[in-house]
Amino acid sequence: MARTNSTLCFTDRVVSELLFATDSSKRVEHRDSALPGLVLRIGRRSKTFYLIGTVHGRHIKCKIGQFPGMGVERARVLAETRMRCDVRTNTRSHTSMVHAVENFADVEMLTTKEAALLTKMSMAWYERKRWEGLGPPYYRKGRSVRYVKHELLSWWLACRVSAGDD
Repeated sequence: MARTNSTLCFTDRVVSELLFATDSSKRVEHRDSALPGLVLRIGRRSKTFYLIGTVHGRHIKCKIGQFPGMGVERARVLAETRMRCDVRTNTRSHTSMVHAVENFADVEMLTTKEAALLTKMSMAWYERKRWEGLGPPYYRKGRSVRYVKHELLSWWLACRVSAGDD
């Protein structure tokens, strides 16, 4: 059971100075005053950013990433991006979701090794990005991790940087 402790203006320094929970059964939550919905949960050994809120009457809770692997500014950017994506995807009609389920047999699922071979990245890179909460979208059932091929390629192509963006 987590309890909300306070609302703070998150900075890397403020988050690093927050103490870990002393009791393993209690987590402490701190909310960001700059971005409503961005929550820092502190346990005995970890400090993790979450996006928690309500979109179109539906409660959402999404893990953003762990501190210090992910800084405050990066967590804010990802939280804002995911909030925009959730607003867009939650406006989908029920019929489009049924259509997606009916076509599940046509979906090509890749293991981490297959995804690494396709994108010419290492398996360790994929594991690290899953831990950081920054990588391509994936599905997990138990210990099994799968990437949908067209989602992986869409994510990969969206990360393009042109010469003027450096």
